[in-house]
Amino acid sequence: MPVSTLVQLTFYRYNSYWVKWRREANNFIQHSKICPPTIEIELTMSSDRLRDYIAMLFDLEQGVFQVNILKKLGVIKEVKRAISLNDRTCTCGKWQTFQRSCSHVLKCCAKSHIDFI
Repeated sequence: MPVSTLVQLTFYRYNSYWVKWRREANNFIQHSKICPPTIEIELTMSSDRLRDYIAMLFDLEQGVFQVNILKKLGVIKEVKRAISLNDRTCTCGKWQTFQRSCSHVLKCCAKSHIDFI
């Protein structure tokens, strides 16, 4: 297959991909939804886990928190996570890696009544 054909094929595939996503985004906007169903499911699952989390505020101005998590997998184990809202970091690494708020960040926002997602 010639290179020009491959380039054209790639262009049309990417173009159809973005057209599809634009349609879905417009659909979400028209139905007053703020995020796709997959993200809504993840947020719901994360909020269920928040009951076992204890958030402690260290510095509201800097947005620094510590979240203590009680894991109950046979043995009760306490795990601590440090969160910086201003720097958008959490020691679990999920926020930096996936560019989406992890459950630890959600707990900090809930504790401080911040809409930060």
